[in-house]
Amino acid sequence: MFTSRVEYRLIVREDNADQRLAKYGREFGLLNAEEYDKIERKYQIIRREIDHLRSTRIYPGSPLDQKLIERNSAPLRRATLLSDILKRPEIDYAVIAPFDGALKDYPQAVIDQVEYEIKYEGFIQRQLKDVEKFKHIEKIKIPPDIDYDAIPSLSIEIRQKLKRFAPTSLGQAHRISGVTPAAISILMVYLRKLSLARQVKSS
Repeated sequence: MFTSRVEYRLIVREDNADQRLAKYGREFGLLNAEEYDKIERKYQIIRREIDHLRSTRIYPGSPLDQKLIERNSAPLRRATLLSDILKRPEIDYAVIAPFDGALKDYPQAVIDQVEYEIKYEGFIQRQLKDVEKFKHIEKIKIPPDIDYDAIPSLSIEIRQKLKRFAPTSLGQAHRISGVTPAAISILMVYLRKLSLARQVKSS
């Protein structure tokens, strides 16, 4: 699967494929115990370092200020978490590493993932919430006799796509190219009204 075609690109990345797939590789016999443990240790290091950056503060007046200035970044005005310093677009891990004794010279692949998780933390959290929402809409079924032409808020193009592909759930509809989140919201509201109307009719 090409990650460039995946909707949640910040989560499904090439660099974290080993983490996402290791469990399945071990389950299906593609990874032996030693290989699996190596991947587990790698991500233990990454998680430990991220926790360290999120809990360690650097104070104004430290030699780090000069390095920040050299990178055209503002010096510290108050005690600041290392993770917040690393979130600055002009700062990378190599800048902050020498200024805390607990930081180690990890392999570049590990450092890259630590940087990525810190710098894109907000975006990643939003995508994780989207994934949870997607799991919810996957369970919402679309009746086979639905009349998309009866939903005037949907554009003609989207109605045509829905009729063509005939999704059986909102999750499937969401994966159709060109079907927007707004269209999914409209469809969700319509399905609720349709369900209530059919319940009243059958009672």
